[in-house]
Amino acid sequence: MEALTVRNQRDPAMKIEYSGAASGTGAKWSWQSKTEGTGSMEFTDAQAGNRLVYRLRFPEFGMESTGLLAIAPAGGGSKVTWTVDGDTGSSPFKRWFGVLMEPTAGPEFEAGLVNLKKLAESG
Repeated sequence: MEALTVRNQRDPAMKIEYSGAASGTGAKWSWQSKTEGTGSMEFTDAQAGNRLVYRLRFPEFGMESTGLLAIAPAGGGSKVTWTVDGDTGSSPFKRWFGVLMEPTAGPEFEAGLVNLKKLAESG
């Protein structure tokens, strides 16, 4: 799970707790960090070699989003498409947060995909 985020790499002192299933649907990890905040990620649907759906929560901001990593054959390998969806509601703060999310989180998602590629190619 941690391969998808670089948050734990930026804070080696981050407290991480695993719960739920050991892997696949129902697997969950939560974190607490002075620099990276508090949050959790839970896999809500996992189909090996096909897709991974997750819920991401940031309780400090009262925000939640869902994400999908779709895997499809491409040439001699695989193509991974990562989409994220969230509702900012009517709060002006949350709406601005949503607007700023792309330039802020985009590089983090790119780094997560690089980590995922390294893991896939090493196994």
